[in-house]
Amino acid sequence: MQDSTRGAVRVALAVAVFAAVHSALAANRTKRLFARVAGERRRNALYRPMYNALAVGCTAWLIAEVWKQRTKTIYEARGTAKTLMLAGQAVAAVELTRGVAAIGFARFLGFPGLLAWMRGESYVPVEPEGQGPAGDLATMHVAGPFRYSRHPLNAWTIVLLWLMPRMSVASLSFNLASTFYLVLGSRHEESRLLRRYEDAYSEYLRSGVRFLA
Repeated sequence: MQDSTRGAVRVALAVAVFAAVHSALAANRTKRLFARVAGERRRNALYRPMYNALAVGCTAWLIAEVWKQRTKTIYEARGTAKTLMLAGQAVAAVELTRGVAAIGFARFLGFPGLLAWMRGESYVPVEPEGQGPAGDLATMHVAGPFRYSRHPLNAWTIVLLWLMPRMSVASLSFNLASTFYLVLGSRHEESRLLRRYEDAYSEYLRSGVRFLA
């Protein structure tokens, strides 16, 4: 039991470290610092690709931390229950893909700005703010799962986590901490989207689309 408790604490701390780094990298002050150091054009071109690369690296580290914890198994679904859970995860994966597609795969990855900078174009577009629907100061271009959830990427990630067929003490700790961060992060993201898109995002908030699901 002590090993399981220690493992759960380590996982929770790892999620906290990941959350702190992830939030710091996404903060507007970090973006402004990047712009001061590298210049506005390089910041628009390089920030999002570098952010995504660091996010992938941090996620890989977090998964490795969870994986190496040898904690007690709480349950392991089999038969029909396992099949249904895997089917639910497949649906979540499809909706996550649709969410990124609604933002725009290239835009989500930061490619438009990177390519414009590499081609030497005078205008280098800035990356989208957060993981909201594609938009500008005039209107939000709401498509795909953004029609029923303001944060479908976070919502379906939560579904994906909780439908894991096997649950250990470590993975339970990971799910609880990650769910808390995803919900809190969604709230914070809305404040950033409001600052970026102003009335356009305010209108989206008033449209009745649910927060998560």
